[in-house]
Amino acid sequence: MAKKVLVLGAGMVTKPMIRYFAEKTDYSVIVASRTRKHIDELISGYDRIKGITWEAHNLDGLRDLVKEADIVLSFLPYIYHMEVARLCVEYSKPLVTTSYVKEEMAALDEEAKKKGILLLNETGLDPGIDHMTAQMVIDTAHEKGAEVTEFYSYCGALPAPQYANNPLHYKFSWSPEGVLRAGNNSAKYLKEGKIVEVPSNELFSHRWSEYVEGVGELEVYPNRNSLVYIEKYGISEVHTIIRGTFRYPGWCETQIYLKKLHLTEEGIKVPSGVRTWKELMDVKLKEVNEEIPSHIIDKLRWLGLFEGRELPCVECTIFENFVTLLKEKLSYREGEKDLIILKHRIVIEEKGKRKVHTVKLVSEGVIGKETAVAKTVSLPAAIAADLILKGEITLSGVWIPTHPDIYTKVLRELENEGIKPELKEEVLEKIGEK
Repeated sequence: MAKKVLVLGAGMVTKPMIRYFAEKTDYSVIVASRTRKHIDELISGYDRIKGITWEAHNLDGLRDLVKEADIVLSFLPYIYHMEVARLCVEYSKPLVTTSYVKEEMAALDEEAKKKGILLLNETGLDPGIDHMTAQMVIDTAHEKGAEVTEFYSYCGALPAPQYANNPLHYKFSWSPEGVLRAGNNSAKYLKEGKIVEVPSNELFSHRWSEYVEGVGELEVYPNRNSLVYIEKYGISEVHTIIRGTFRYPGWCETQIYLKKLHLTEEGIKVPSGVRTWKELMDVKLKEVNEEIPSHIIDKLRWLGLFEGRELPCVECTIFENFVTLLKEKLSYREGEKDLIILKHRIVIEEKGKRKVHTVKLVSEGVIGKETAVAKTVSLPAAIAADLILKGEITLSGVWIPTHPDIYTKVLRELENEGIKPELKEEVLEKIGEK
């Protein structure tokens, strides 16, 4: 009897995963999501893939779905993962997500081990392929008795250069809410032995440039807490570890002013009596009480923030209205191309020499077919789920894909899907040389 795969969510990144299950496996797959239209678009043409409408707050329905599954893949917003994970533990079902491990998830480790199930998180692109490729280089270095002294990892999902054709040089290939929320995080990293802490309100001021061959000069800002990966990657010897996000130049400065205007901050209601974007901006510009550069005003004007158009929802928050506007203005058109860029620079000291190992992955996708971000986020999760069901990954507890039993097999299968990182090694200098 075919094993049953339960996929929760039918969002922007799930299409390649469904195609993978349909074409590469014989599993019976159920996609559960709240929007029937999205489900039907996702499963069209695949006989073994069924869809049911289900709301994330319907825990009884979720319980029934998990009970019947052999494995669960959650592509829901991260706030719902814990309910899913608890039910997976209760019914001894493995779980795969692409989201960061929160403390509550980590706390399920012992219970998952007792049940003999794997709760595998951070198995997408970033986090995901970044962990797998980094750990591969790190483990190889450690096997040779070498030390990892510096670690830099940058990743971004962007329009292909020819389609970065709006004043913000950006379009959404994944959740706009997720992009804005990520910009509200604080960050922390280690540089030359010193911890650098970046509060949320300074995140986009804390930026630097990085050249990517074939793409050009990009800007980078720090991504969350890099320090936790010292232990996760097993590199206690490292004196510099920085994880960052790629954007085209100009993005960070624009975000600074969007933050000052409180357009990206959650929980703030539209002021009483305000009905249009222009009225909202009149209020917000007075609150900022500083002159905004003309080139930033031009970008805000292009977004439609000074128009007399009515807000989509005056009873909603400013954040919710702004997300609706961004979906309208920063959407891809059918046939346009998106891009993911992942780049590691890992400095290793080995036998009296300093070497830099560069890992680079640049992958293109097509809107309306399979986007680059959808492929690189959902295929690692699908492949991992397949390996778990086949018994080729037998770990239990809460994991990210840093174990060789996970990353060697997932990376090998990703190559068959055309996702193959480039690895380069060069000697920087002999130790002691300047």
